[in-house]
Amino acid sequence: MTICETGNVDFCWRDKTKTDKLFLAFIDHLDWENEDKHLKLLQDKLNTYLSYLDNDASYIEENNRKIFIKQSFHKFEIRIIFEKNLPSVVSVF
Repeated sequence: MTICETGNVDFCWRDKTKTDKLFLAFIDHLDWENEDKHLKLLQDKLNTYLSYLDNDASYIEENNRKIFIKQSFHKFEIRIIFEKNLPSVVSVF
């Protein structure tokens, strides 16, 4: 899955150490020819991730199975893996 599938949470895992932090990530493989469209896709994808977190991240997948959890994650990190060089406008974003 990639940035183009804005309605999906692509990668989600939790740190099972003392922090119990939730990590979310997605890959951005697109070039920046159309900056406005690209930024809109980033915004939509991030909104999907934030919505997932707002709904208490009720399940995550580990080892190819869904694990239902009842806790809210107060510590989380969203990682974006960019495959192309970023234009200067993105550093402000």
